[in-house]
Amino acid sequence: MLGTIIPNKTTVVITEVQGKIIDLPIEKGDVKEKGALLAKVESKEQTAAVNKSELALEKAKKDVERYTKLYKGNAVTKQQLEEAKIALKTADFNLQQDKKKLSNASIRAPFKGMITERFVEPGSAVLAGNQIARIVDVSSLKIDLAVAEKDAYKLKLNDKVKIRTNIYPDTVFQGIITFISPTGDDAHNYNVEIRFQNPKDNPLKAGTFVNVAFGILTQGNPLVIPRESLVGSVDDPQVYIIEKDTARLRSIEIGQSFPEKVEVTKGLKDGDQIVKTGLINLKDKTPVQIIGQ
Repeated sequence: MLGTIIPNKTTVVITEVQGKIIDLPIEKGDVKEKGALLAKVESKEQTAAVNKSELALEKAKKDVERYTKLYKGNAVTKQQLEEAKIALKTADFNLQQDKKKLSNASIRAPFKGMITERFVEPGSAVLAGNQIARIVDVSSLKIDLAVAEKDAYKLKLNDKVKIRTNIYPDTVFQGIITFISPTGDDAHNYNVEIRFQNPKDNPLKAGTFVNVAFGILTQGNPLVIPRESLVGSVDDPQVYIIEKDTARLRSIEIGQSFPEKVEVTKGLKDGDQIVKTGLINLKDKTPVQIIGQ
């Protein structure tokens, strides 16, 4: 069964504060550890807020000390002392909140991964919510498949699968099933997720086509045709094949579907000649001439 590799994790890191980028120690291709600094924003407003909260906390502490002495001398009521203590707790809470917001000015990697895109430059002015960089983790990889109903019922979580790719034709990668959707789509296909470690000796990239073998479910290599050769809808797909200089309309069944290709699970065999262009005026049993032969 044909599938496409996707990263274990991918995310776009954003800034939560407004200001100017004063530090940007990243380039495309850099691998950053979890927690590593990706960018730092100069936030004068938030720095001022922290300074103000620190002064407010100092004042609240002195007020509690003063009210405690006055209470012992019966110069203030117990309620006034309690109000001063509440004000101290509030000031401390406000300071912690402002410090947390200021810490957001240092934007850090949420997980270990590679920087694949950088959206800002040093000195850029940014607003809260602006994108800083995209980080991708390919230390382990995933494959999402749409498995036919009759086959989905034969699969179980943690089943082992074999993964092959034309990039490393002599290598078999081992994966396991980590998710089987409890609901199917309109075509009675069920989402199945495969996970496997990305080996260091034969590293794979996200977006690579792979062939996944579920033991008895997979027979031989998948047959793939261009999407442009399809006639009709995905629910009732057909293609024109050439037999003895004549176009024949044939119904097929498809498995995995990709932007430019589809996997054919039934209706075609290796070596069949399919028509990819000129489909608009073509009809069943139309004589054709193959240019170039």
